[in-house]
Amino acid sequence: MRLLVLSVVAALVVLAGVAAPAAAAGPRPPAPDLGVGVAQSAQENETTAAPAGKQIDSTISLVSSSYDPDSGTVTLVFDSPASRRVTLSDAGGFLEGGEVNRRTITVDGRTAAEFAVTETDRGYVGVSIATDQVLYAEIVRSPSISPFRGSTGTVGWFGGAAIVILSFVGAALWKLHKEGGEPVEADI
Repeated sequence: MRLLVLSVVAALVVLAGVAAPAAAAGPRPPAPDLGVGVAQSAQENETTAAPAGKQIDSTISLVSSSYDPDSGTVTLVFDSPASRRVTLSDAGGFLEGGEVNRRTITVDGRTAAEFAVTETDRGYVGVSIATDQVLYAEIVRSPSISPFRGSTGTVGWFGGAAIVILSFVGAALWKLHKEGGEPVEADI
């Protein structure tokens, strides 16, 4: 019985050794390099087309958002067929209290804006986006409690299977320990 348990544990250790490098070697998409400040480009041929991305109000959409923890800034890319003013506010600053970072920009065509934000103690980063029609909350980063965050689906499946197997082995060993160490054959 102990040989079986040791064999299962050894197999799980080997699986964990194979899965860990695969998780570390997984490709991560690079963050877009949009530069500092506000960059604007007019889209002459697409002024009548509906903006792509998350719709903020009837004419403005949020194409993408990313966070750079080294600089403490969020990069937001907007799209609008007409020139519109948008006010950005640091959502994390509301939790800290005091003065909250706020800035108003003009969105005309595809516009990228870099904005300083506060990362909360729990790891959340967010920005409020205000137009004359709506106040929109964009959560740029939220923490993940998964031990397999950033790994492939295969690593997640093997990790989950290993956890289940270890749970069964642990329960069996506990049951044997509580019953005196050796299984008893039932009489029929």
